[in-house]
Amino acid sequence: MPDDTLVLRRVDHQIRWYERHATTARIWYCAIKVAQIVLAAAVPVAAGLDLPKLITGSLGGLIVVLEGIQQLYRFHDNWVRYRWTTAAMEREKSLWTARAGDYSDADRPDALLALRIEDLSSREATQWVALQSQSEGRQTPDADADTDTDTDTASAPRSPA
Repeated sequence: MPDDTLVLRRVDHQIRWYERHATTARIWYCAIKVAQIVLAAAVPVAAGLDLPKLITGSLGGLIVVLEGIQQLYRFHDNWVRYRWTTAAMEREKSLWTARAGDYSDADRPDALLALRIEDLSSREATQWVALQSQSEGRQTPDADADTDTDTDTASAPRSPA
């Protein structure tokens, strides 16, 4: 199989992974936010109807629980990051297909595409690890480092294979 076919299969796999996970994160984020809005609107209604304090208080408690889940799983952050990574990968694939930009005069356009796609994936994985460490109150050694450096992504199992 030619090198460009193998590279293109890998690129397509990466793009599909990020698209799927961005969509999942968006759905979870929007569902949680809609539920919070509905619950928040129900609090004054429950109070106005003189419903038991347990019901009114539970509505408020559910809002807090939902926000905690959103903060724990970082659905919004993941959605935005995955969508950005998908767009960047699609851009590289488009430039490669047209042999435009740096691909026009590259000795091995397929190798350049592979390097750029893996770099995008590595950057996203580094950001994910830093975000997880930050949310747990820990600082990773490279959390503040520039993401232009090569990073081993084996510690981030949620990135695509």
